[in-house]
Amino acid sequence: MLLCAIDPSFTKTGLAIVDIENKRIDFHAISPAGKNDSFTAMLSRTNFIANYITDSLDNKETIVILEEPLFSSIKASSLGILAGIVSSMLYNSKNIKEVYSIKPYYVANLNTPIAKKYNLTKKQASLYVVNLILDKLNKQGFTIKIHNPNKLNKDGTEKARKLSHDESEAFLILLVLLKHMKLMSEDMVEFLSNLNEKFDKNTHIEKVK
Repeated sequence: MLLCAIDPSFTKTGLAIVDIENKRIDFHAISPAGKNDSFTAMLSRTNFIANYITDSLDNKETIVILEEPLFSSIKASSLGILAGIVSSMLYNSKNIKEVYSIKPYYVANLNTPIAKKYNLTKKQASLYVVNLILDKLNKQGFTIKIHNPNKLNKDGTEKARKLSHDESEAFLILLVLLKHMKLMSEDMVEFLSNLNEKFDKNTHIEKVK
């Protein structure tokens, strides 16, 4: 069983996938080519993102959480199409067992105290916190893979790259799902609470499927 979190964006969709049984975490930053300069282009780019997500899940049983679009934003129309098509794809996929959504302001609100404490932007705060968490998980035996399929070494292996804030924000959303499914150890709950007391608060998520 996989647990997956999606932070949808046409610029860079953050995708975080955890396989608890095999102690593996995969990160993907999905950037479709082109621009949303026509409805057709927007649909093509949306399908690219949706297909990338499907391929990354490898037909395994999966529970998914994704961030809802902010309907009042200027980009609400395009992000609404993206989130709608991706959600529909997940809803109709046989291997996707459950789908949840989370409000778009969750990550920003979560990062506020960290950003203030260390004089960071909220995006920098995502990276700061997630890198601390990943370091702890790595020491606990988790394998962490940051995918980079478009940039290869001469031997065909993927070039190493740093985690993006989009992937970090997807991972922060994934933590909510882990807690909701009661798959987070007491040690990790305590660790997160010490990092940021907001991790201790219950966060509402909506069941879509």
